[in-house]
Order: sequence, then C-alpha cells, then structure tokens
Amino acid sequence: MDTATHRPAALSAQQTVVAEKENPDTVAAATATVHALAEKVGTEVASWQAAQSSGPGGPAWSSSGPDGYARVRAALDLVGGGGVGLYESSSCAGGNAPACANSNGYIKYRADIVNWSDGRLNWAMAHELAHIYQFRVWGSLTSSGAYGVLFGSDPEFLANCMAVVRGYPGSVSCDGEQQAWSSGIWVGAVR
Repeated sequence: MDTATHRPAALSAQQTVVAEKENPDTVAAATATVHALAEKVGTEVASWQAAQSSGPGGPAWSSSGPDGYARVRAALDLVGGGGVGLYESSSCAGGNAPACANSNGYIKYRADIVNWSDGRLNWAMAHELAHIYQFRVWGSLTSSGAYGVLFGSDPEFLANCMAVVRGYPGSVSCDGEQQAWSSGIWVGAVR
C-alpha cells in the first residue's frame, strides 16, 4: 500500500509524544491519531485484498486455500502479470488443463498446480500471461502469414516461445527467429 501520505502524519504524532513532558492529553491525542491512521491503512489493505480475492466465478480459491493462491499469485506477479486477475477453477479444458487464460484478461488455475516446482509454476504463469497478450492482438495475429509459417498458427507453441523470451523456457525449444518474432507480441507488435 502507498503510505506516503500517512507516514508523515504518524511521524509528526510520534515527535509530539517524544517532545511532550507534562500534558497526558497531548499523548492521548497523538495515540488516537496513530490508531486512526493504522485503521485507515488496514481498511485500504482489506479493500485491496478483497479485489485480489475474487474472480469472475467468485472467490479466488476454493480448495487451494489462501497460501496456494498466494503462491500462484506470486508466480504470476514474478513473470510480469501483476495486474492480471487470477482465480482457481477446475473448468480449463474441462478440467484437463492445469491453467488457462481468458480473453477477458484473467487467468484460471487448477488447485493442484500450487504444488508444482517454482520453475514449472513460473513457466505456466508466463505461458498463460502470453495468451493474455495474444488476445490483445488476436485479429492481427491470426491474419499474419509469419505466424502461420513460424508457429503453424498454433497459439500454444507461440505462448511457449513467448515464455522462453521472458526467461521461462520450461521444456520448450524455440529457434532465434521464433524468439525474435514472439518477443514482439509482448509489446503488441505483429509482423
């Protein structure tokens, strides 16, 4: 949370208490100020958490729990998806896919991926984030002849190569030309 506006008020109240030698009412007022600031920050944190804890289908998790959700959220944030919605769902490809991206800009994950290794989880989130970026240029992407030639018009292979250029290769290999081309999708460029 951005506490830039709250911090000076708390420090001022602290200095008031340190300087006060006689009047207990001054200390009580400064204490009340600090408590009010803490409550305000707490309310802002709770609002932020509530926004992070819901997806289009309801709560952010059902069986993975807050720690599992936090682990997947941290992986998504690490690979560049800090503003992307995330929630648990067993509906990706009828439950067969461990995660999937939605064209509305959010990612769903299956609960069991919370136990994956860091490398595999980071790759999965980079891959799904790549799909979000693909959706942003979908019309141009599907019309591109180079996309057909380099990737066989396969959005999964392209997402794999996009993850590679972000530094999360998983078990995928993409040649230099595929990497160069796929890196453009991250910035909205389709060649």
